[in-house]
Amino acid sequence: MSQLYVSDTAQVVARNGVSALFKPGVPRPLRPSLVEAAIGAGVRPADGKAPELPSKTSDRKTPEQIAASIRQIMALGNKADFTANGLIRKHVLEKEVGHSISVEDRDAAMALVAAVQADD
Repeated sequence: MSQLYVSDTAQVVARNGVSALFKPGVPRPLRPSLVEAAIGAGVRPADGKAPELPSKTSDRKTPEQIAASIRQIMALGNKADFTANGLIRKHVLEKEVGHSISVEDRDAAMALVAAVQADD
């Protein structure tokens, strides 16, 4: 059985487009992807035990590695790989990186690329 979580206040915990509604004092299960955000928002395991945080995988790319993939895509210059706002399409970057990434990861890597371009 999965661990149940409880909040002392009514709140919605959200991350990457997934959310969970907490009613005060009402235990509920929680998706593993939301556990860390929920704990940060003051939600706690209903049984008082340590939370079951999802394990971090070591094959995830660092922002610097994602930035290198962004530079590679930019060098190819395929206009279809970019949004109207000039951002690299998430699915294109994920294909280059080799796994799914969050919008936050993409944006952090883009900031690194922009910082290097500003220094040039």
